[in-house]
Amino acid sequence: RTNSGKLSHVTHNHQVQEEQIPASTNCIQLTIPSMVQTQELVSIKHATELMLHMIIKSDLPIRTVDSPELIDLCKCLSSGAYAPPGRTSMTNMIDSLSEAVSAELIKVLQTLPGVSLTTDGTSLRGQKYIALTAHFIENWKIHSIYLALVPAEGPEDAIFLSELLKNIIDNWTISSPHILVTDNGANFLKCANLLIEGQIIEEHIRCACHTLQLTCEDVMKESPDLAMILEKCKKIIAHFSHGSLLPTTLKNAQSIHQSDSPDYTPSCLQTDVPTRWNSKHKMLKSLLHNRVPIYQVAVELKKPELTLLPSEWKICEDLIILLEKLSEATEMLEGELYPTLCSTIPIVNALKSVVENVKCQFQTSEVLEASNQFLHSIFDRWGNFSDALKVALVLDPRFKNHSLLDQEEQVIELIRLRAHRLFNSTQEASEEEKKEDIPNMDHRISVQSCVNEMFKSSNFDEFDLYMR
Repeated sequence: RTNSGKLSHVTHNHQVQEEQIPASTNCIQLTIPSMVQTQELVSIKHATELMLHMIIKSDLPIRTVDSPELIDLCKCLSSGAYAPPGRTSMTNMIDSLSEAVSAELIKVLQTLPGVSLTTDGTSLRGQKYIALTAHFIENWKIHSIYLALVPAEGPEDAIFLSELLKNIIDNWTISSPHILVTDNGANFLKCANLLIEGQIIEEHIRCACHTLQLTCEDVMKESPDLAMILEKCKKIIAHFSHGSLLPTTLKNAQSIHQSDSPDYTPSCLQTDVPTRWNSKHKMLKSLLHNRVPIYQVAVELKKPELTLLPSEWKICEDLIILLEKLSEATEMLEGELYPTLCSTIPIVNALKSVVENVKCQFQTSEVLEASNQFLHSIFDRWGNFSDALKVALVLDPRFKNHSLLDQEEQVIELIRLRAHRLFNSTQEASEEEKKEDIPNMDHRISVQSCVNEMFKSSNFDEFDLYMR
């Protein structure tokens, strides 16, 4: 039907008043070209937003938008209607988005009861950088946010680092950074002490994973025979990683070994990198896994330096067992999606117990002596656990049966003081006044009952329910 026929049908059959129907001359009808133009504007805006998110989330260089191939792809998909914005426009959009996200993040950080920070140094193309990351819990979900990656323009001493971190914390208006986690470098340790003295942070904790790796380095320093074998392993891998003859020969040997042993799967050799955790363990496993192909290549080319002696292979087998326990503990402690502070003491104690139990499996005196040195190093570096580790352990109901024995009363006192400082409405009271409010405790009372009693006396119904 025509439009006039539809209008007549509505008027006569649906009893619509004539004045309710606008005259056809006053109707605004979008033409097909105008509708297409509107859709194109929406699509172009959406495509630009997707391009922006792709650059940011995939960590691509901004020059990607100037790629001729990308421009041709966009034009092809849009029939020539869309081309990505230029490098300058994309830079401005990223800066605007960064400012908006930073403003929202500052609001979030100001409302949090506590924030933990981690910092470390890195280098890229000869330029050194200092990074700072914030960790906090919001709506019972753990968040980790990169706050800054700043070029280290001065000497990386304690004074420079403390001033740099203080400026970053001030810029983000973080008023309650409780803990700063660093590695065991002397400059970072002294930097943390300066920040505590300046009341910028409350506590400092050494990275548990880095500390465990240092125990491995302690063993190598005290075991020159093991260090020599590891260095020989690195040289073997270096031989197979350069040139074209040896890598090709190794691949052929791997294929032959795979046909003879269906359970074998060819894999690449991994070398030891001092800055990568558990790399010694991965290097030895990759060598032992490819032991037969490596030996075949060494025999074929008549190069004995490409393989190890039988006694050295036996030492590597034992050393893998020892390093595997360290690798397992490190992987548990480096988790990002779950809290690890509360697990540090149980994991370290479990590591000591497991190493003590597997010593009977070692068939070489070198690794047996290394295991004893490993336990001695753990004791030296973990002889006294920090107060934060003890409090986190006691507050985790999963470890409620973990005994602290002689430290029990001290930990209870720490928990009560921290709880009053965080949740009591009289936070501005002096520490002496807080201690006066704490009743005397019987040394025979259990940790769990004292924690429950603490939250009951403070009217923390939610925490009391959680601890039950």
